[in-house]
Amino acid sequence: MKMMSLWGLGLALLVVTANQVHASVCPEVISALSPCHDFLVGSDQSPTSSCCVSAQNLNSGATDQPKRTHLCECFQQLIYILGIKVDKAKQLPTLCSIHNAVPVDPNVDCTK
Repeated sequence: MKMMSLWGLGLALLVVTANQVHASVCPEVISALSPCHDFLVGSDQSPTSSCCVSAQNLNSGATDQPKRTHLCECFQQLIYILGIKVDKAKQLPTLCSIHNAVPVDPNVDCTK
């Protein structure tokens, strides 16, 4: 319950502080990745099938460079705000068979 409250707080912070990221993108990302919560933040060793489907749908919705850039920037914000474990986030494309995945890395240049 405490972690879900943290996700809610993260959503509120993103809406208020989304200066570089379109506010309309990040709440959708948080919602889409909610099935991945226990994997990305918690102790689950592998993502659930619903997590993979959500992550695949989220990635496939990033159909052009501006959308990919915004999604990448949102991921970067969420890493810090929600405490996403970067090593686990980087595993999602492989574990969920996501091809041409938008990077989930705080050190990547999202504009490239």
